[in-house]
Amino acid sequence: LYIQSSHNNTLTQITSTQNYYGLYIQSSHNNTLSSLNASQNSDYGLYLYSSDSNTIQSSDFSKNQYGLYLSSSHSNILSSLNSSQNSNRGLYLYYSVSNSIQSSSFNNTASTSTYDMDLASGSTANTIGGNSFHGRGVIDDTLSNFYCLTPSYFDPNALEPVASQICSCVDSDSDGTYAYNAASCPIG
Repeated sequence: LYIQSSHNNTLTQITSTQNYYGLYIQSSHNNTLSSLNASQNSDYGLYLYSSDSNTIQSSDFSKNQYGLYLSSSHSNILSSLNSSQNSNRGLYLYYSVSNSIQSSSFNNTASTSTYDMDLASGSTANTIGGNSFHGRGVIDDTLSNFYCLTPSYFDPNALEPVASQICSCVDSDSDGTYAYNAASCPIG
């Protein structure tokens, strides 16, 4: 499925398997995508490029090279996702800022170079909270993201963020989306 320059849409119950890209979304803003199944694609389950303020929820991205890949995409909400058995990264952010990654499960252990989440160059001010990391954990190249201390779960063998990045967070309206408390964050 390829979407370009399309805004304010709601897409639900989409299955995309055994393709090169499961879903490719470019220059598209303010969309809601839910109940997606993008698995067994040779590259990306979901590739979000230069797309802002989208909500992706209640979806499965498994057995791809990358479960989800965000490039130059900002202020998106990713919630209640399952990203497992991907061969490279469960979630990869590249020059992507101010995204919220909440209440999701990551379990990516295909090799010693596979990680659940990788916040790479230029990815800053992202809020990560209420997630479960059962694979190799998180790589954060920028050390400029916010991790909610609770209720995130890290498997004992998972790589965790450094202590200076861990903040207290609140879910003020009980919708499963956590916001960091700037006063509790050394980098906030």
